[in-house]
Amino acid sequence: MDFDNMTDEQWQAAFDEFEAKYMPPQVQPIPVLDLIMKKENAQEIVKGKKRVEIRQFNDHYSNRLTDKVLDQWMTDNHDKIAEEDLPAFDEFLCSTRPVYKIHFHNYNNSWYLDVECVENALIGLTAGNIANLQERFDFHELDDLLEQFEERDKGKDIVERPLLYYFGLGEVLDTNLE
Repeated sequence: MDFDNMTDEQWQAAFDEFEAKYMPPQVQPIPVLDLIMKKENAQEIVKGKKRVEIRQFNDHYSNRLTDKVLDQWMTDNHDKIAEEDLPAFDEFLCSTRPVYKIHFHNYNNSWYLDVECVENALIGLTAGNIANLQERFDFHELDDLLEQFEERDKGKDIVERPLLYYFGLGEVLDTNLE
C-alpha cells in the first residue's frame, strides 16, 4: 500500500480495516507533559521564534513517553501479522504517546509556560527527518549536529545516530513570563 498517496478517507479506511483485523490496544495520550526548560528558550517560544522542542532519547523520556501496553503488544504480535499487513503495522502503530499540552518551567517554578503540542514523535537524526522539521517548523537547531554526522558517515552505512523526541509547538495557552 502506498500510504503517502492515499486520500485522508482512504488512509482512514485502511486504518479501520487494520484495527478491526488485529485489534491493537489504543495508545494512551498524555494530557499535560511537565518539562524543565531554560527561561531564554521559553521566551523564544512566546515570541514565536521557537516552534520545536527536542529531548534526547533516554530511559527517563522513554519511560514517560512510551505506551507500555501498546509497545508490548507490538513486540508480541509483530511476527503474527500477515506479511501483506506489515506496511500497515509500521504505518498505523506507534507506541510514543501523543502529548496535548506541555507545561514548561524552571527548577524552582518561578515561571511557567503552557503550550499546545501539535505533534510529537521519536525520530532518528537523519537528513530526511531534519529536512521535514525544517520545512514544517522552520527548525534549524540540529543542522550543525546533523552535518557532523553526515560528514562522519560519508560513504558508509548510517549507524548509531542519536534518537530524539521532538515536540511541535502550537499556541501559547498560559504563562507568567513577561
